[in-house]
Amino acid sequence: MKPLLPSSQNSISLLLSTLTLRSQLHLHSLSLRPFSSISTNKAKWNSTTNVIITKPTLLTMESCTNMLQLKQIQAQMTRTALITYTFPMSPVLAFCALADFGDIQYARVLFSQIERPNTYMWNTMIRGYCKAKIPTMGFSFFRQIAQECVEMDRRSFIFVLKACEQFCIVLEGQSVHCWVWKMGFDLDLVVRNGLVYFYAERGYLDFAHEVFDQSFVRDVVTWTSMIDGYVVHNCSKEALKLFNLMLMNDVEPNEVTMIVVLSVCSLKGDLNMGKSIHKYIKKRNVNYSLNLQNTMLDMYVKCGCLVTAREILDDVKTRDLF
Repeated sequence: MKPLLPSSQNSISLLLSTLTLRSQLHLHSLSLRPFSSISTNKAKWNSTTNVIITKPTLLTMESCTNMLQLKQIQAQMTRTALITYTFPMSPVLAFCALADFGDIQYARVLFSQIERPNTYMWNTMIRGYCKAKIPTMGFSFFRQIAQECVEMDRRSFIFVLKACEQFCIVLEGQSVHCWVWKMGFDLDLVVRNGLVYFYAERGYLDFAHEVFDQSFVRDVVTWTSMIDGYVVHNCSKEALKLFNLMLMNDVEPNEVTMIVVLSVCSLKGDLNMGKSIHKYIKKRNVNYSLNLQNTMLDMYVKCGCLVTAREILDDVKTRDLF
């Protein structure tokens, strides 16, 4: 495939990013969904497990909305001895650690009472402390996993890297990188994508590109993470060069890739480049999400093409504040 974009002659200064997608990009790079999740629109615990649950007490977890209800369910599970089994205990722990109305400290108390926590439970605690903005505890749990030779999976590394993003220095993330090699996860695409994103997010672009170059298999997330890192840290020329290389390697961009590249067009005021991206999106049937529509609209407005901007606005069925 031929490059879509011409080479950029001038580096640009990115003072403000019109639309920050780094957190969305990271979630996308995981390509994983938690066993249980919390809806941001409803105060309802939503279990996504494929296991058929028949116990009435466990079924009540599906509609648990606060810690008072959770403790009532826990009391019932204690009375019936369900609490002593790993599977029933997992959603209780997950609610406390991950739910919007949960309690990470209560989750830690529950965790300390589990005789043999499984990998999912350890990961839940790491992720819970990351969500609670207590990265030191999340990292501490990861170190405990490593020291006690608890079985890890790819999520263990992804969640602890997310916690490492909250530290002031990169040292903790580098130690996780060492454990990736030691535990044999260096060939896992999802873990490598997490490392690329972590280093790029923190501005260690040389480290990020080293991991990128050493990846024998690269998917759209690998490329987009690296491109986004260049864009965020004022390296637009490198970002566009890598985007061209991505197309030449026949890797199909997704909507996040398009948003990242369009943000460069907005800040450069490069209408021709923006139009070429717009045509590509239509030709390749890229998912035309609200975020992508907003970024496209922003690009045309900032490039002074208000007629096309108005056409896009009129086509937006659901409009948000942006």
